[in-house]
Amino acid sequence: MQKLRYFHITFNTQLQPWEVPLFRGAIIQKIGIEHEWYHNHKNTVFDKPTFHYRYPLIQYKTNHLKQPMIVCLHESIEEIKLLFQQADWNVHLKEKQVEMKIEELALREYELQIHDQVAPYQIRNWIALNQENYKEYKSIRSLSRKVGFLESKLVGHILAFATGVDWQIEEKLKVEITELLAMKIATFKGKRMETFSVNFACNAFLPNFIGLGKGSSMGFGIVKRHRGRGRNVGE
Repeated sequence: MQKLRYFHITFNTQLQPWEVPLFRGAIIQKIGIEHEWYHNHKNTVFDKPTFHYRYPLIQYKTNHLKQPMIVCLHESIEEIKLLFQQADWNVHLKEKQVEMKIEELALREYELQIHDQVAPYQIRNWIALNQENYKEYKSIRSLSRKVGFLESKLVGHILAFATGVDWQIEEKLKVEITELLAMKIATFKGKRMETFSVNFACNAFLPNFIGLGKGSSMGFGIVKRHRGRGRNVGE
Protein backbone atom coordinates (compact mmCIF):
# COMPACT_ATOMS: atom_id res chain seq x y z
CA MET A 1 0.00 0.00 0.00
CA GLN A 2 1.44 3.37 -1.06
CA LYS A 3 1.98 5.92 1.68
CA LEU A 4 1.96 9.66 1.04
CA ARG A 5 3.80 12.21 3.13
CA TYR A 6 1.80 15.43 3.25
CA PHE A 7 2.62 18.86 4.66
CA HIS A 8 0.82 22.16 4.52
CA ILE A 9 1.54 25.55 5.97
CA THR A 10 -1.13 28.24 6.36
CA PHE A 11 -0.35 31.92 6.97
CA ASN A 12 -2.45 34.33 9.00
CA THR A 13 -2.96 37.03 6.37
CA GLN A 14 -5.43 37.17 3.50
CA LEU A 15 -4.97 37.09 -0.26
CA GLN A 16 -7.43 37.32 -3.09
CA PRO A 17 -7.45 34.22 -5.31
CA TRP A 18 -6.05 36.22 -8.24
CA GLU A 19 -3.03 37.08 -6.07
CA VAL A 20 -1.96 33.44 -5.69
CA PRO A 21 0.38 33.54 -8.74
CA LEU A 22 1.99 36.67 -7.24
CA PHE A 23 2.35 34.84 -3.92
CA ARG A 24 3.94 31.90 -5.72
CA GLY A 25 6.37 34.18 -7.56
CA ALA A 26 7.32 35.96 -4.32
CA ILE A 27 8.06 32.68 -2.55
CA ILE A 28 10.15 31.47 -5.51
CA GLN A 29 12.13 34.72 -5.46
CA LYS A 30 12.64 34.40 -1.72
CA ILE A 31 13.84 30.79 -1.87
CA GLY A 32 15.79 31.07 -5.12
CA ILE A 33 14.79 30.00 -8.61
CA GLU A 34 17.49 27.32 -8.64
CA HIS A 35 15.20 25.19 -6.46
CA GLU A 36 13.03 23.56 -9.12
CA TRP A 37 10.42 21.91 -6.90
CA TYR A 38 9.09 25.39 -6.09
CA HIS A 39 8.29 26.25 -9.70
CA ASN A 40 8.55 23.09 -11.85
CA HIS A 41 10.84 24.66 -14.45
CA LYS A 42 13.85 22.74 -15.74
CA ASN A 43 16.16 25.72 -15.58
CA THR A 44 16.47 29.19 -14.10
CA VAL A 45 15.88 31.14 -17.34
CA PHE A 46 12.32 32.39 -16.92
CA ASP A 47 12.09 34.37 -20.17
CA LYS A 48 12.29 31.10 -22.18
CA PRO A 49 11.56 28.39 -19.61
CA THR A 50 11.28 24.70 -20.20
CA PHE A 51 9.05 22.68 -17.93
CA HIS A 52 8.91 19.47 -16.03
CA TYR A 53 5.73 17.88 -17.35
CA ARG A 54 4.83 16.32 -14.04
CA TYR A 55 2.28 16.74 -11.31
CA PRO A 56 3.38 19.71 -9.13
CA LEU A 57 4.39 18.54 -5.66
CA ILE A 58 4.59 22.07 -4.22
CA GLN A 59 1.32 23.96 -4.62
CA TYR A 60 0.20 27.48 -3.68
CA LYS A 61 -3.41 28.30 -2.89
CA THR A 62 -5.86 29.97 -0.51
CA ASN A 63 -8.28 28.26 1.85
CA HIS A 64 -11.94 29.15 2.44
CA LEU A 65 -10.82 32.08 4.65
CA LYS A 66 -8.60 33.37 1.79
CA GLN A 67 -5.50 32.59 3.84
CA PRO A 68 -2.47 31.69 1.71
CA MET A 69 -1.30 28.09 1.90
CA ILE A 70 1.61 26.03 0.61
CA VAL A 71 0.99 22.30 0.19
CA CYS A 72 3.98 19.95 -0.17
CA LEU A 73 3.66 16.32 -1.16
CA HIS A 74 5.94 13.30 -1.27
CA GLU A 75 9.63 14.07 -1.82
CA SER A 76 9.13 17.84 -2.07
CA ILE A 77 8.59 18.01 1.71
CA GLU A 78 12.36 18.02 2.17
CA GLU A 79 12.49 21.31 0.26
CA ILE A 80 10.25 23.21 2.70
CA LYS A 81 13.20 23.55 5.07
CA LEU A 82 14.45 26.29 2.72
CA LEU A 83 11.44 28.39 3.67
CA PHE A 84 12.07 27.94 7.39
CA GLN A 85 15.67 29.04 6.92
CA GLN A 86 14.51 32.52 5.87
CA ALA A 87 14.79 35.44 8.29
CA ASP A 88 11.07 36.11 7.86
CA TRP A 89 8.17 35.04 5.63
CA ASN A 90 7.17 38.49 4.43
CA VAL A 91 6.64 38.80 0.67
CA HIS A 92 6.30 41.56 -1.91
CA LEU A 93 3.25 41.35 -4.17
CA LYS A 94 3.93 43.99 -6.81
CA GLU A 95 4.15 47.23 -4.82
CA LYS A 96 2.53 45.74 -1.73
CA GLN A 97 4.51 44.18 1.10
CA VAL A 98 2.60 41.49 2.96
CA GLU A 99 3.64 40.52 6.47
CA MET A 100 3.01 36.84 7.04
CA LYS A 101 3.10 34.74 10.16
CA ILE A 102 2.35 31.05 10.46
CA GLU A 103 -1.24 30.21 11.35
CA GLU A 104 -1.06 26.43 11.07
CA LEU A 105 1.34 23.62 10.27
CA ALA A 106 0.22 20.10 9.42
CA LEU A 107 2.48 17.13 8.75
CA ARG A 108 0.74 13.85 8.02
CA GLU A 109 1.19 10.49 6.39
CA TYR A 110 -1.70 8.99 4.46
CA GLU A 111 -2.36 5.55 3.05
CA LEU A 112 -3.33 5.87 -0.59
CA GLN A 113 -5.85 3.24 -1.54
CA ILE A 114 -8.97 2.40 -3.51
CA HIS A 115 -11.96 1.71 -1.27
CA ASP A 116 -15.02 -0.48 -1.68
CA GLN A 117 -17.16 2.61 -1.09
CA VAL A 118 -17.10 5.96 -2.84
CA ALA A 119 -16.63 9.03 -0.65
CA PRO A 120 -18.01 12.53 -1.29
CA TYR A 121 -15.60 15.26 -2.41
CA GLN A 122 -15.76 18.78 -3.74
CA ILE A 123 -13.42 20.42 -6.24
CA ARG A 124 -13.52 24.16 -6.81
CA ASN A 125 -12.29 26.35 -9.63
CA TRP A 126 -11.21 23.29 -11.57
CA ILE A 127 -9.71 23.92 -15.03
CA ALA A 128 -10.99 20.68 -16.46
CA LEU A 129 -10.42 21.35 -20.15
CA ASN A 130 -7.69 22.54 -22.44
CA GLN A 131 -8.44 24.54 -25.58
CA GLU A 132 -8.83 21.46 -27.76
CA ASN A 133 -11.20 19.45 -25.60
CA TYR A 134 -13.08 22.60 -24.58
CA LYS A 135 -14.30 22.84 -28.19
CA GLU A 136 -15.38 19.21 -28.02
CA TYR A 137 -17.18 19.83 -24.72
CA LYS A 138 -19.05 22.86 -26.13
CA SER A 139 -20.19 20.81 -29.12
CA ILE A 140 -21.98 18.30 -26.86
CA ARG A 141 -25.67 19.12 -26.57
CA SER A 142 -26.74 16.55 -23.97
CA LEU A 143 -26.24 17.58 -20.36
CA SER A 144 -25.64 13.99 -19.25
CA ARG A 145 -22.97 13.57 -21.93
CA LYS A 146 -21.33 16.83 -20.86
CA VAL A 147 -21.15 15.51 -17.30
CA GLY A 148 -19.75 12.22 -18.56
CA PHE A 149 -17.11 14.12 -20.53
CA LEU A 150 -16.09 16.05 -17.40
CA GLU A 151 -15.99 12.83 -15.40
CA SER A 152 -13.52 11.34 -17.86
CA LYS A 153 -11.26 14.39 -17.44
CA LEU A 154 -11.51 14.15 -13.65
CA VAL A 155 -10.43 10.50 -13.83
CA GLY A 156 -7.42 11.55 -15.88
CA HIS A 157 -6.47 14.28 -13.41
CA ILE A 158 -6.73 11.91 -10.44
CA LEU A 159 -4.51 9.43 -12.28
CA ALA A 160 -2.00 12.23 -12.96
CA PHE A 161 -1.91 12.95 -9.22
CA ALA A 162 -1.40 9.25 -8.50
CA THR A 163 1.47 9.05 -10.99
CA GLY A 164 3.05 12.17 -9.48
CA VAL A 165 3.21 10.59 -6.03
CA ASP A 166 4.27 7.13 -7.29
CA TRP A 167 0.90 5.52 -6.60
CA GLN A 168 0.07 2.76 -9.05
CA ILE A 169 -3.69 2.36 -9.16
CA GLU A 170 -4.46 -1.17 -10.29
CA GLU A 171 -8.11 -1.34 -9.23
CA LYS A 172 -10.96 0.31 -11.13
CA LEU A 173 -11.17 4.02 -10.39
CA LYS A 174 -14.78 5.15 -9.92
CA VAL A 175 -15.65 8.84 -10.33
CA GLU A 176 -19.16 10.28 -10.49
CA ILE A 177 -20.02 13.98 -10.62
CA THR A 178 -23.04 14.38 -8.36
CA GLU A 179 -23.66 18.13 -8.56
CA LEU A 180 -22.56 21.03 -10.75
CA LEU A 181 -22.13 23.97 -8.39
CA ALA A 182 -20.70 26.77 -10.50
CA MET A 183 -18.98 27.62 -13.76
CA LYS A 184 -16.81 30.73 -13.89
CA ILE A 185 -14.34 32.38 -16.23
CA ALA A 186 -10.88 32.83 -14.74
CA THR A 187 -7.62 34.15 -16.13
CA PHE A 188 -4.76 31.65 -16.16
CA LYS A 189 -1.41 32.67 -17.66
CA GLY A 190 -3.07 35.50 -19.51
CA LYS A 191 -5.82 33.34 -21.02
CA ARG A 192 -9.48 33.22 -20.09
CA MET A 193 -10.42 29.71 -19.03
CA GLU A 194 -13.72 28.22 -17.90
CA THR A 195 -13.54 26.69 -14.43
CA PHE A 196 -15.92 24.27 -12.75
CA SER A 197 -16.86 23.73 -9.14
CA VAL A 198 -18.51 20.36 -8.60
CA ASN A 199 -19.35 17.78 -5.99
CA PHE A 200 -18.24 14.29 -6.91
CA ALA A 201 -17.98 10.81 -5.47
CA CYS A 202 -14.81 8.76 -5.80
CA ASN A 203 -13.51 5.48 -4.45
CA ALA A 204 -9.90 6.73 -4.27
CA PHE A 205 -8.58 8.42 -1.15
CA LEU A 206 -7.75 12.06 -1.93
CA PRO A 207 -6.08 14.29 0.69
CA ASN A 208 -7.67 17.64 1.47
CA PHE A 209 -6.26 20.67 -0.39
CA ILE A 210 -4.48 18.83 -3.18
CA GLY A 211 -4.97 20.38 -6.60
CA LEU A 212 -6.15 18.62 -9.75
CA GLY A 213 -6.05 19.75 -13.36
CA LYS A 214 -4.37 22.66 -15.08
CA GLY A 215 -3.19 25.39 -12.70
CA SER A 216 -3.15 23.04 -9.70
CA SER A 217 0.11 24.63 -8.51
CA MET A 218 -1.56 28.06 -8.41
CA GLY A 219 -4.82 27.58 -6.57
CA PHE A 220 -7.05 25.96 -9.18
CA GLY A 221 -8.80 22.62 -8.74
CA ILE A 222 -8.63 22.42 -4.94
CA VAL A 223 -10.10 19.17 -3.62
CA LYS A 224 -11.68 18.77 -0.22
CA ARG A 225 -13.66 15.99 1.41
CA HIS A 226 -17.33 16.93 1.29
CA ARG A 227 -19.86 16.31 4.01
CA GLY A 228 -21.86 13.19 3.44
CA ARG A 229 -21.66 9.46 3.90
CA GLY A 230 -19.90 6.99 1.68
CA ARG A 231 -21.80 4.44 -0.36
CA ASN A 232 -20.91 1.21 -2.08
CA VAL A 233 -19.44 1.45 -5.58
CA GLY A 234 -22.21 1.00 -8.13
CA GLU A 235 -25.08 2.13 -5.91
